[in-house]
Amino acid sequence: MNPTGKPSRRRQILETLAAELESRPGSRITTAALAKATGVSEAALYRHFASKAEMFEALIDFAEETVFGLINKILEQERAADNRCERIVQLVLGFSERNPGSSPFISHIPSGIEGCHPVLLNIPVSLEEIQSGHRG
Repeated sequence: MNPTGKPSRRRQILETLAAELESRPGSRITTAALAKATGVSEAALYRHFASKAEMFEALIDFAEETVFGLINKILEQERAADNRCERIVQLVLGFSERNPGSSPFISHIPSGIEGCHPVLLNIPVSLEEIQSGHRG
């Protein structure tokens, strides 16, 4: 975020890229389409990223740094395995809902988190479904 409370242009590009991946799974995303969806020129994309590959790398890094940083905080704060699992699942689902398109990058959380079965960390449901106790 910048001082005005708006996300940086770089972050806007990454958020738009994630949204495009979510809304058009399997489709080719051109820099022209990404620039248009972001509301910038293609040249502006390349002022922030040296290549299209770098955009995807930055998106993966953003997802990993955010999620794994927060997971580490949960692991430091929570001692009980069931609480750890619950908070981690809520974190992953919440992150996925706020950052559409990023789910594939964080769907393979290491299963070495004490007390968390790997299946619990790869559940394709929404946060609302978990909170309400049933699947749609």
